[in-house]
Amino acid sequence: MGVVSCLALIVVNGPDREPPHVWSMLRYILPFPIAEIRLLQDRIAEWPVENGNDRERHLRRLDEIYREAVRIAEGDIRGALFLAAGATIPYRWLSLRIPIVGAVVHVPLTFETTEEFEARYRRLPSRLFPDTPPEGDRDKPPHVYGSAWLSCVIGNEGLVRLAGWLVEIGETLFAVVGSNDIRDIRANSVGIDFADTLRIDGDAMPSHVLPPVSGGNEQKRERP
Repeated sequence: MGVVSCLALIVVNGPDREPPHVWSMLRYILPFPIAEIRLLQDRIAEWPVENGNDRERHLRRLDEIYREAVRIAEGDIRGALFLAAGATIPYRWLSLRIPIVGAVVHVPLTFETTEEFEARYRRLPSRLFPDTPPEGDRDKPPHVYGSAWLSCVIGNEGLVRLAGWLVEIGETLFAVVGSNDIRDIRANSVGIDFADTLRIDGDAMPSHVLPPVSGGNEQKRERP
């Protein structure tokens, strides 16, 4: 009951409240894959910060996260994609507005403290596309890894694309902060391409299906 009470307290109080000690300690006793996601989050937080507009460095970071996920998942590609998606979520909370009554519920998305989250967030790749906006693309890696994972699991590109659109519609309808973002759909397509490439080459990296860095003349790479 104590754990349930802590969770209810967090959901009701939302982002302004630091997780209670008991809630923070849960990360050490949680089963797979949550414990493995936490391990990958810790690894990411230890890496150097990728500042600036050097897109090549950010693409290497995207690959580095996936490579580390593969190690943690002991070579299981599907498991690695799931871990990478979970470990790169760039939000601590998901705030949802309940229809009709209008109440807002805050759902925690991570077991990190504020300091731990901010350390990991600063190390997420943020320049994935040639036209990445000034605020960056730190919300796009989960779309890439997550769509690749879903594509590997269900093997139907149409259903994966539909799932991506439904998520965007759900954000528009229920999320307090969020909208139908065409760039999210674009990142989902990258994930689908990555899954297709992995079926041909199990050693492929996510950067292989993103526009390469080539002296300003950046065109999407052809699939193998």
